[in-house]
Amino acid sequence: MKARGRQESKEWWFLAVEIGTDGMAHDIRVIRMLGHGLDEKAVECVSQWRFRPGTKDGVEVAVQATIEVSFRLQDSR
Repeated sequence: MKARGRQESKEWWFLAVEIGTDGMAHDIRVIRMLGHGLDEKAVECVSQWRFRPGTKDGVEVAVQATIEVSFRLQDSR
């Protein structure tokens, strides 16, 4: 028998980004949308992260990346 209370689920978002030479994510696009305002929260999260810029021949360059973001959602019923 399952206990009643909060149920939890984990949802995944996939974002396409460009990591700039400044180490920040630019041109963030949601690849897999789930809606309910959570797509915007995933973009907001990633926009605050700092990355190590890519390098080519010892020079920092912008690179394309795909990022997975997960949130744990709780049902408070």
